[in-house]
Amino acid sequence: MLSGGGARAAYQVGLLCRIAERRPDLAAPIITGVSAGAINAAFIAGRRGRFLDSTRDLAAAWAGLTTETMFHPDVRTVSYSAVRWLLSLGSGPRLTLPSGGGLLDTGALRKFLERVIDLPGLAANIASGRLRALGLTAMSYATGESITFVQGAPDIPMWDRSMRRGVREPIGIDHVMASAALPLVFPAVKVDGRYFGDGAVRNAHPLSPATHLGATHILAVAVTYPRPPDPAPEPAPAPAQILGHLLDSVFIDSLSADAEQIRRVNRFLDVLPAAITPPEDLRPIQLAMIRPSKDLGALAAEHTERMPKSLRIVLRGLGAHRELNADFLSYLMFEEPFVRRLMDLGREDAESQWPALERFFDSV
Repeated sequence: MLSGGGARAAYQVGLLCRIAERRPDLAAPIITGVSAGAINAAFIAGRRGRFLDSTRDLAAAWAGLTTETMFHPDVRTVSYSAVRWLLSLGSGPRLTLPSGGGLLDTGALRKFLERVIDLPGLAANIASGRLRALGLTAMSYATGESITFVQGAPDIPMWDRSMRRGVREPIGIDHVMASAALPLVFPAVKVDGRYFGDGAVRNAHPLSPATHLGATHILAVAVTYPRPPDPAPEPAPAPAQILGHLLDSVFIDSLSADAEQIRRVNRFLDVLPAAITPPEDLRPIQLAMIRPSKDLGALAAEHTERMPKSLRIVLRGLGAHRELNADFLSYLMFEEPFVRRLMDLGREDAESQWPALERFFDSV
């Protein structure tokens, strides 16, 4: 399960690369992703070679990214969209939001995804039985539901729970774009006649798609550093610091809470007397959750000047150039030095935690 986090998803790439070097023929029959993690998930699911080759190709794709690859950050485009967005707040129906509600144009991102994601390969992997299912989660703007689009084997079950359900259909670039469409920043994406946004926004149970699809062992890759409490005095929060915490709550907090829930269920099943049959929808899940060993916001602050001028102006106005407030910056910094640093960190963390990861893989 690959979580969201914008540019932070480069950390997942490095971690997967190091795992692949240790287990070059590893096969994950169920792959799920949300937001930027959906990009990585769709890429891996569509590759037809060995896991090692797939991760190396993914790393090469990320290493070539720039902010311009993901969206158009020129001063004119950003300023025009920002002005229209602000004017629309008080204009009612007379002025529509730019690009379906997004500040940034993601046309470049679509071209990138069309180039690197192998959709025929995805279908071939499922037909051969190498892959059981790929699930990508997006949020429906019409209902607020968390919808997981699933392409998989015919016997893969779907589900319908409160505000979340699985929908079986062939996955395309629109599904990937929809899952990663951060509200207000990126435009909404139309899928099957309905508009969708970033799947992490209403995804209170990010591990549930994998469990519904039949997983018994889940490797979940988070992209946030758990900061210790700091009692030292600090200045009033800048807008970027507030936005950073909001994004953390969208992309990260639900994953940690869902992991705690799985561990509680596991403990309950462990102490359940053998004579008692557990409810049919409860089963033990072996969970390995990896998160960065360093603060990704602090790493992003070291590369502020690499951002395009238009975004630097906006980010400085929000206070994002200061280390304390750089979490928000780290979600948008698709610049090579930062991306490579995150991939290196992912590799380092996979190596340092390899004994636990090896036990996890050996238990499957």
